[in-house]
Amino acid sequence: MNNIYRQFILGFGIGVYYRYGLYSFNKVTDNFAFKMTFNINLR
Repeated sequence: MNNIYRQFILGFGIGVYYRYGLYSFNKVTDNFAFKMTFNINLR
């Protein structure tokens, strides 16, 4: 989800991804990936 928090020209977002299928790891916690985004709107 992008631009969860938006104030004036700044935006912040987060994402959570899970790996499954043939490329998954044995430990469940190793299959999670987290992403944070930071946006600047110059318009």
